[in-house]
Amino acid sequence: MKPRQVFLAVSIVVVLLIAALLPANSTLAAEPDRDTGQSKTHGEDSGSAIDALWTSGWVDIATSESLEFTHNMGGDIEDYAIQLWFKDTAAGGYGVNNRGYGSVEDNGPWSGAFWRTLSDTTITVGRQPTDPYADQVRVWIWPSEADLEYCTGWTAIAQGATATVVHNLGGDVKDYVVKLWFRDPSPSGVHQIYYGGVEDEGNLYGAYWYGLDTTQVQVTRNADDVDAEEFLLCVSVPDPPDWDSDWVDISAGETITVAHGLGGNINRYIVRTEFKSVPAKGSPEAVMGIHQFAYGGEAVTEDAQYVGANWQNLTNQTISVYRWADDPYADQIRVRIWLRRMSVYLPVVVKNYP
Repeated sequence: MKPRQVFLAVSIVVVLLIAALLPANSTLAAEPDRDTGQSKTHGEDSGSAIDALWTSGWVDIATSESLEFTHNMGGDIEDYAIQLWFKDTAAGGYGVNNRGYGSVEDNGPWSGAFWRTLSDTTITVGRQPTDPYADQVRVWIWPSEADLEYCTGWTAIAQGATATVVHNLGGDVKDYVVKLWFRDPSPSGVHQIYYGGVEDEGNLYGAYWYGLDTTQVQVTRNADDVDAEEFLLCVSVPDPPDWDSDWVDISAGETITVAHGLGGNINRYIVRTEFKSVPAKGSPEAVMGIHQFAYGGEAVTEDAQYVGANWQNLTNQTISVYRWADDPYADQIRVRIWLRRMSVYLPVVVKNYP
């Protein structure tokens, strides 16, 4: 056998041997721990079927500032999944968090951040004027889950109205992921401003979902809202998460830190949280069921109450969840984390030996 043929045979044997030693569905190499803010192409992801994604990377943002990012993902924006995180850079602060997601007003001061004006090329992120928690923001866009997905399409909803969305997916509600976006013609476009609801001087803005079960989910638009003229709601069943806290009891005003132990780079995490209200004694049903009312927290200044919940201080080993001091509906909180993965194939290099 000629030297070139021997080298080719050995190379093939080595590749086959490596493949045989790897467990099913494993990758030959993991994506490096980096967050460059560039478009990337990936293979299969455990959280969703990701073919391509874009991330802004961590970007400084001043209070009252709006940043427009160019992602150039193209395609139909309704197929996107979007993750917006905040970073509190103060020593002893909330670290990587979603406190005040969508915005919070507290007797005058506004905190939190949000995304708006989504198109197939750009997205804008805004930080509220007195926010102390979002010194940096990070946006991540990828194609959303497609397995058993139900989407409403853009649906008009009146101020103060509640819409019942019948999805009839069946199965186990614990496997579901819910996406809720809003749309108005101008100036917000497609957005998540006031996601979960906001109260300001007795006026109620924003919208939220609740009452999720195996057949339906409710969407409520608050009475004074001016930005959520239409909503898009999708329910999907992605692959199982890499870590699931399951439903954890939490008291009003309590912070719980749970260990996920996933390691690696947190910039490869997909983090999702839902809340659950527990039926009152003697009552057959919970008021809100599984929901995202007051997601990120809400200050109801008219009643001097702080409701909702948020996650914070995410590391590659733990995550903390906080239930605001007067919250009546988040008796239990659940956190799920998926890891982004990339398949890397080792090439067979054949040299043309004489």
